[in-house]
Amino acid sequence: MIQPLATRDAGAVAALRAEISRLDDVLAALHARIARERPDLGAVTGADALSLAVIRARLGPDAALVVIDMPRFPTDPGLIVAVSDTSVDWHTFQVPGTDIEAAIQGLRLSIDLRLGVRSAVPMGDAPTPPPPFDLVAAHWLYNQLVGQVSVVTAGKRDLFFDLRGAVSALPPHLLVVTPPQSDDLGQADWLIRHHTVTILPAIQAMPGQANATPPGTGFLAFADAQFDGLSATAPAALRSTLGPLPETADEVRTVAALLGQGEETLRLGADATEAAVKSARLDSIGTLYFATHGLIGDDVVGAGALSEAALALTPGGGEDGFLTASEIIDLRLNARIVVLSACNTASGGVAGAEALSGLTQAFLYAGARGLLVSHWPVESHSAARLMTDTFAAFSGISGTRMAQAQQQAMLSMIDHPADPHWSHPAYWAPFVLVGSPD
Repeated sequence: MIQPLATRDAGAVAALRAEISRLDDVLAALHARIARERPDLGAVTGADALSLAVIRARLGPDAALVVIDMPRFPTDPGLIVAVSDTSVDWHTFQVPGTDIEAAIQGLRLSIDLRLGVRSAVPMGDAPTPPPPFDLVAAHWLYNQLVGQVSVVTAGKRDLFFDLRGAVSALPPHLLVVTPPQSDDLGQADWLIRHHTVTILPAIQAMPGQANATPPGTGFLAFADAQFDGLSATAPAALRSTLGPLPETADEVRTVAALLGQGEETLRLGADATEAAVKSARLDSIGTLYFATHGLIGDDVVGAGALSEAALALTPGGGEDGFLTASEIIDLRLNARIVVLSACNTASGGVAGAEALSGLTQAFLYAGARGLLVSHWPVESHSAARLMTDTFAAFSGISGTRMAQAQQQAMLSMIDHPADPHWSHPAYWAPFVLVGSPD
């Protein structure tokens, strides 16, 4: 309760103000230390302010920045801002934020996969096909979000998104630009047909910032981990549901070959250990690749649960086989790109959740410039196809950026699916590019 000025204890007020001032000084000292010891974190945390002129210069003529800030309370109108090198446009939300959240949740339900995926759910030989995808709802969401600022985004090759609130739970590339003419998913006018899509951890992470330290050049991949021997400290119910993923070995072999790397860069099976990650010279690695099960914080299976997000690896060497977010932060990376070919590694997926998941933020804080991460449990075979096609485009054409390579791989799966189901966004749309690997 706020007390009238006349009844306030002057001594208590003075003490409180002194404590606030002291804490402000402590916080300023911590910011100064971070800036001094880890200057790369400014782009991840948003601590470094950018002027409009700098943003425009970094974008250049082929790109636009879109900031979507969801309403935080009933009277908050929310905000959608778009910036290009020549123009700026902004709008408040034209419908309640709860309507946007409901549409996002509805679309996520239509991309739900339950079997054959890299996540903490019971495994099966093949995935249960997802429900029909609501193209009309995806087009409605496009109009409410990106469509409002299309005067800026139209014709731009690259879109960079800063997503805040529930909208961060849905990859922008599966929005539908024009009204659907049929239920044929292969013919839908997906946003990915018009633009590459990159998610920024903060506006300050836009490309174009000089980095004093060049990224590593090596390649290191972990795949086909063995889960039978996971430590007894891990929840028994969780251990028992982590099925083998033998196809991930072929996935990383293919990617390694595309990048001109040999078998010595792969840690497979018994060698795909958490201990091997922690003992590696990661500061020399430019592409760090994990193809395994991804578990979000509080993932519950039967009676078991994890307290924080983790990647499942082979146990041993004193490690339990779960590389957690707090352990990832302690790594020292210099990677251009980290690939988490797993599930639920992008966002919390619910209203009010962090815009980026604990795993994603942990790798960014550890020094990764960019990541490929997923929004939902990925079906293993289509995930392998998407990743290998992405790296085929990335390595095979001079000057092709990661965002362009991912766009080409997605369009290939939509237009020329190896499996009839793969035109559904549950298969081609889970992964997003986060950060600035290029």
